[in-house]
Amino acid sequence: MSNDPKHKILWLNLIPGFEPILNKHQDITSNKVALTLGSIEDFSSRPLAYSVIFLALDTSFLSWQRWHLQYMSRQLKTDGYLFIKGYDWPKQDKGFMAYVLSMLRWFLWQCAAKSNLTLFQNFVLSSKFLEQASHYGLELVKMPKQLKKVQRGGITFQKKINYEAKLKQRLQDETYVKNAMQRGYKDRLISEAYRAKQKPKLTFPQSLIKNMPATILVLSPHPDDELVGCGGTLHALKKEGAKIYVIQMTEGATSSGLSNERESVMRTERWKEAAAVAEKLGFEQNYWNTDKTFTLVFDKTTIEKLGKTLQLLRPDLIFVPSKDDLHAEHQIAYKLLSAALQNYSNPIRVLQYPVWGKLTAINYAVDVTGYTDSILDAMYHYSTAMKPEDYNARLQTLWTYQSLIFAGDTKHQVEIFKEERHT
Repeated sequence: MSNDPKHKILWLNLIPGFEPILNKHQDITSNKVALTLGSIEDFSSRPLAYSVIFLALDTSFLSWQRWHLQYMSRQLKTDGYLFIKGYDWPKQDKGFMAYVLSMLRWFLWQCAAKSNLTLFQNFVLSSKFLEQASHYGLELVKMPKQLKKVQRGGITFQKKINYEAKLKQRLQDETYVKNAMQRGYKDRLISEAYRAKQKPKLTFPQSLIKNMPATILVLSPHPDDELVGCGGTLHALKKEGAKIYVIQMTEGATSSGLSNERESVMRTERWKEAAAVAEKLGFEQNYWNTDKTFTLVFDKTTIEKLGKTLQLLRPDLIFVPSKDDLHAEHQIAYKLLSAALQNYSNPIRVLQYPVWGKLTAINYAVDVTGYTDSILDAMYHYSTAMKPEDYNARLQTLWTYQSLIFAGDTKHQVEIFKEERHT
């Protein structure tokens, strides 16, 4: 076996203190395996690369277990293993009864792990946990032979299915798309009556701008809105030579994904994520601080700040959340732009993009097929937003649904916009 890491099997260890145990493993000592280290919140992301991932069933994992199962599944090769180490020996610091229950939980997990019987392990794990794991292609299996020497209270899942590929396949079925919209995305359903009034022709991103290079300004109330609302179109225009300037209008600190964090983390974490997205897609970013409420406000100071940006950039096209969006801060972003444009002399086109809720009119149905995979990859940088909700499933479903409405099939991915012209 070559010592070149490119030719080694990759294992990822996210369990604190587990490295010495793994370093004694024959596959590592014989140089068959390259061991990568990290924590559950910070490790080398290598989609579809790892053969084994080791993690602990601790508070960090359980707080956002759906997200972690999704993200770990993405890192694993098909047929790779997710090794989950059970509860640590309980501490007697929360009262006698809590200690007894913790001891019972620890004992059952250890018995399930040592028995290596999936029937018993199914009993110990919650049905919700098993459903979420299965959803992301992870199935409970007996401990594989190559991992038995490091069993140490671990239960193993194997990646049987590539969830992302399976979802793309499912979205080719019109019935599945319609049912998915009814189940999870009713805010974006387009009624028959509404559809009869909205008849935009399917167009391509390049048709939005006549002359390149163009300057495009994007107002994003929270880090991730620029991708959720118009990411495919922005990526396509960037590829055509446009300069994309994104204003992150808040720190996004009110996200439930940051609910237990310190204020310093709340004010910086999502900006770090946005910076990684901007680097990946070639966007330029500007960041606005908020006051102690962490929210976007409609006031003279903010209007003037946006007005100065308009004068400086002289954009050819502006993207902004819909004025009818269901999120209050998205509405404020639109109001701020409208107020700033009152003192702006240049003619300008504005495209409203939907995040939550429907557009009152649709002027453009833009075919972004071929650009969406990069947006889905970039969305994984927005882990704070992805913790409470699988935005990638939402995006793929909406893109396909809008293709069904405006292209008549499920073969495309389509973003929609409402146009305004300010002269």
